Amino acid sequence: MKDLYQRISQELEDFVKNEYGSLTIPPPLWEIPNRAEFGDFSSMIALKIAAQVKQDPFTIAVSIKNKLEKKFPSIKKIDILKPGFVNIFFSQEALIDSLNKLIKEKENFFTSKKKRKVLLEFVSANPTGPLSIAHGRQAVIGDVIANVLEFFGNKVVREYYINDEGRQIDLLASSVAERMKEIKKKEFRMPEGGYLGEYIKDIANAAIKKGRKDLRKFSVSFLLSCIKDDLKKLGLTFESWVSQRTLIEQGKVEGSIKYLRTRKLAYTRDKALWFASSKFGDDKDRVLKKQDGTLTYFASDIAYHKNKIGRGFDKLINL
Repeated sequence: MKDLYQRISQELEDFVKNEYGSLTIPPPLWEIPNRAEFGDFSSMIALKIAAQVKQDPFTIAVSIKNKLEKKFPSIKKIDILKPGFVNIFFSQEALIDSLNKLIKEKENFFTSKKKRKVLLEFVSANPTGPLSIAHGRQAVIGDVIANVLEFFGNKVVREYYINDEGRQIDLLASSVAERMKEIKKKEFRMPEGGYLGEYIKDIANAAIKKGRKDLRKFSVSFLLSCIKDDLKKLGLTFESWVSQRTLIEQGKVEGSIKYLRTRKLAYTRDKALWFASSKFGDDKDRVLKKQDGTLTYFASDIAYHKNKIGRGFDKLINL
């Protein structure tokens, strides 16, 4: 049945391409119904096509039915349910043949011939504190997704995006600096919105012991080391670590802003620079650069995703 699924999926992709050109149909193409009367596979593809081309979904579904029945003798029947659901029932012979292949090939049965290069970005907790329970949960879920993708033959790169620039890093460094004063029995005052966890004292003690003056860099490095240790204890290794600060220093953020400007997707208003995200369904436009010239996280995130798109992966996943 796996081979049938792949072949039918390809046939549907060809159908869309031949009939509707560059039309893009969002996945999934098929679902496994939770009720047997809806077939072995069920698809809403006709409804998805109809929504974009403004045609009758039932008529599109009938065209799909006729095409698949001619192409695949292993299909017992195809039911079309209004407004345009396509439900496929495979023959008993096809199911037995699929079972025999599964017994013979074992785990290799599930490996896809269409191998993809996948970038999976997950956890990406800010280096302003230790990992939390929520971060641990996301780490486990992300690694499970990666393992499943690899089981099916995909090449997966696990990536961690480090938000190591901006106001939260300034507050981290300031918090450490004040704790250093406290340790040295000097007058101190924690910054408004600063970090009050006990781990700040650990960073301050380490900075004093090692004589570190660049507290921004040292504090981020200290916490990233803690994060990597915790991930290691979970049995988790990231192949790629990408720094927000590095993207900025390499001019990637300004480059992305220039890219948006040339496409009339960035504009100036009230002395700030805005991204016209409302053109893509957002409820409002978003600030890229504030009135004082500082960049927002949104600007850096755009640069990061543009960087990811340019690295030649077949699929990008953000968790």
